[in-house]
Amino acid sequence: MKRVLAVALVLCLIVLLSGCGNAPKSRDLQEIWQGMLKADMLPEMVAVPHDLALDFYGIEPEWYEEALFMVASDSLLADEVVMVRARDDDAAGQIHRMLESRMDAKAAEARTYSPEQYAVISRGHVLKNGRELALLVSPKADTLLEIYQGE
Repeated sequence: MKRVLAVALVLCLIVLLSGCGNAPKSRDLQEIWQGMLKADMLPEMVAVPHDLALDFYGIEPEWYEEALFMVASDSLLADEVVMVRARDDDAAGQIHRMLESRMDAKAAEARTYSPEQYAVISRGHVLKNGRELALLVSPKADTLLEIYQGE
């Protein structure tokens, strides 16, 4: 009887403790974007319309719940911010591959025409944390990364 009671108590503790972990909180992408703008380190940026995301990034609209695609209005600057919340893990993997391809294509293009912008791209970040993904390209990419991560 004591063994049964001990096992039941251990099982109850396991169930209770398994619920104590904090699930990662989804962050509002617009709020993160506003934080980046307030830091005043990006040039004038323009939004890539969601209906062009497939052509521009290869990212299917049905792959994400929420997304923000921003590029420098001056096409000679490499600055770019993309933040995406994928619908599921499979979509997150596909989006991650597309963002890595985008970064590689930007670097290949800039390598031949602008060493300065190539250096900016080389310091950029492609991030994946569960279903949250980002591409951050800026001379201040590390500061953008801190804002994105909530630091």
